[in-house]
Amino acid sequence: MANTAFGHDATLTTPGSTTDTALVRWANTSGTSLNNTINILSDGSNITLNARGEVRFSDADSSHYIAFESPATVGTSYTMTLPADLPAADEVLTVTSYSGGAGVLEWAAAGGDLSFGGDTFGENKVIGANDAYSLSLETSGSTRITVAAGGQVTMPAQPAFCAYVTATATDVTGQAGTAYIMGAAGTAGGGMTEDFDRGGNFSTSTFKFVAPVAGIYFFHAQAELRGIPSSGHAIAPSVWIYKGNTGMVQGGTVDTAGDMVSSGRVRVSLMLELAVDDEITARVTATNASGGNVLDVAGGSAPRRSFFMGYLVA
Repeated sequence: MANTAFGHDATLTTPGSTTDTALVRWANTSGTSLNNTINILSDGSNITLNARGEVRFSDADSSHYIAFESPATVGTSYTMTLPADLPAADEVLTVTSYSGGAGVLEWAAAGGDLSFGGDTFGENKVIGANDAYSLSLETSGSTRITVAAGGQVTMPAQPAFCAYVTATATDVTGQAGTAYIMGAAGTAGGGMTEDFDRGGNFSTSTFKFVAPVAGIYFFHAQAELRGIPSSGHAIAPSVWIYKGNTGMVQGGTVDTAGDMVSSGRVRVSLMLELAVDDEITARVTATNASGGNVLDVAGGSAPRRSFFMGYLVA
């Protein structure tokens, strides 16, 4: 203890034995003796904080701090080596190697193998949880894809709609060249009611679906046709899918041979590759040799007799 000076009339208390490696510290500067802090140990190269002692980093006025401590139980002691390089923006600490109780930490882009701009995997990767929780992907702050704990996949923003003719539209088609847009008014009735419309891309005023994104879409329509005349030869009443003003596909027709059929249902299905803002409608056509619009398109909700539906496939 030669050449050692102490101020404030302090009293120095030395460790109790030659094997006690406890550090000593000042409790305060008002003459209180040095305290033997037995849970802070030093072997000359390493400092150990016993009994889950914390390392505390205080703020500017020492009123609050950030602390680190070990878990209650550590199965195997290990050492982690900090990186030598400075981190770049948005990088995180990651373990790049570990062996025999020694690990190496390095700075890496968040996400590891899955980073912005893409990476070369070199092997198959698995993303997800090992417990019973769902996994969701978001854009613009909203959930776009969710994989439930049971594996079911939902896409709440995927464009999809289904709408039915609200009330029977009378005298809507029959003359050559007439293509009735399902939902439009007849002599009476018409209109469409949506069962659902994810994305709001179907209009119940124009009865058109407008593609919000380019992709492959599936469409299906059914029309229950009534009032087919027993004379005058209503020929091949059928339902169509139109893109713009072009008929893309003609569905089944009601067989009116022999003037024996006064009503029937016709259906059509189709997959189309669409560009943004392409317009799709379901239409009904027929040709009445005697002239005049004579066919009715049945409406109603229970059951749905005439309807139009579609959704984005890919």
